[in-house]
Amino acid sequence: MDKYFNPEETYNNAIRKKEIGVLRALLTGIIGSDPTFVTTEFEEAVNYIKNKSIDYNRGELILTEEYKKQEDEYEKEAGEWDEQYFQMNLVWLRDNFCLSKRLPLIKEIGKTVYKNKETFGKSKAACRQQISTESGEVDRTVRSDSKKGQAVRTAGGSSYEKDQLPGSFLGKVKDNWWIILIILLLIYLVVFQAKPSGKNGFETNNVTLIDQRDRGMING
Repeated sequence: MDKYFNPEETYNNAIRKKEIGVLRALLTGIIGSDPTFVTTEFEEAVNYIKNKSIDYNRGELILTEEYKKQEDEYEKEAGEWDEQYFQMNLVWLRDNFCLSKRLPLIKEIGKTVYKNKETFGKSKAACRQQISTESGEVDRTVRSDSKKGQAVRTAGGSSYEKDQLPGSFLGKVKDNWWIILIILLLIYLVVFQAKPSGKNGFETNNVTLIDQRDRGMING
């Protein structure tokens, strides 16, 4: 699965030093950048903190706490939700990091308020989708070219098969046209340049010699 969360040294330092407040603020900031939770960055960050805290401190850092209503905390009906109310819920989450109580409401508010608004999270998801799509198209093109090459190699697997291809035959004729021309010329000279004579239709040296011998016998 593609990762959206790229930890910085700030996370590692806060985990090593067990700075719970800093880590809560960092996680709250991720929600603020992706209020519709179109990415999995928040969950990835939570898991990263959990695993790294075990590596660094030999024990998991507990970031969550029991719900405690804040002094300035108030509620609004769904039809009255706006960006300001969403931001206030983030403040209350940072000050009272009770994910079980506050996170479901924050998700609902965020997806409602920012449904048709551009956010950093949406931009990241769109960019990731575009990269994935382009990679898939390149991969499909490579596979298609590979199949075409394989088909050509298969079609030209033997000399017999190559000779059966019209393009191959025409190519040989084109490359050796002068040889073919000489052959045709020789055939022309042999067939059409001989002189017809007598019953055999052609005059030969043997016939000439016989004629000369007969004439001598007659004259003698």
